[in-house]
Amino acid sequence: MKKFLFFAFGAVILSSAVFAKETVHNLDVSVPVDKRELDIDSDYSKRNVDENSVSVGFDYSMMTINESGFSFIFGANIGYASTKLEKLDNRLEGLDSGLKLGWGGIPVNLNNFVLGLHGFFGFGFRTQKFSEDSVDFKWTLFNTKIGADIVAIYRFNDRVGINASVDLFTNLPVIGSLDIDGNSKNTFYFFDGVGGIGVVPKIGVSLFF
Repeated sequence: MKKFLFFAFGAVILSSAVFAKETVHNLDVSVPVDKRELDIDSDYSKRNVDENSVSVGFDYSMMTINESGFSFIFGANIGYASTKLEKLDNRLEGLDSGLKLGWGGIPVNLNNFVLGLHGFFGFGFRTQKFSEDSVDFKWTLFNTKIGADIVAIYRFNDRVGINASVDLFTNLPVIGSLDIDGNSKNTFYFFDGVGGIGVVPKIGVSLFF
């Protein structure tokens, strides 16, 4: 069953790109902002911690435009994240990356303007660290999320345009760890229920093929 779903999912993605009237490739600068509450549940600690993070990075997305108005979108991002955890004085700095897959429509497709709307499912991975009072901290998170995006593109000609877009999402369960001074006894595992909110504004260049 899992293999069938995997191949079916791949077939939908492939057919969306092959039978598209046009394919748009967006190259953007993004500024993700995310706020959520993490529920620590481990042998060493049980408590809630507020997490606030801001990232700056590069975002690539491929969006299809079909005759029927149907649209598929695939996105990937990588950047630098700065995170503030409750009760820690310093911010955690490091790598932030993710993927998203979504489906939706193109309600507006004019000669010089395109508007896309999609719902999506995403994956994220973040690894950060900092030192305080000669103690090393390393924070690692893997999370999933669901959301929606709106993509507006102004076309200069048949091949090139500029775009502005925004993703809005909420987090699904998160798993991660906080290592203190490289000691496995001080590794906490976090599980976050559905909640929190994230916003990802983006701006960049669009290429049409």
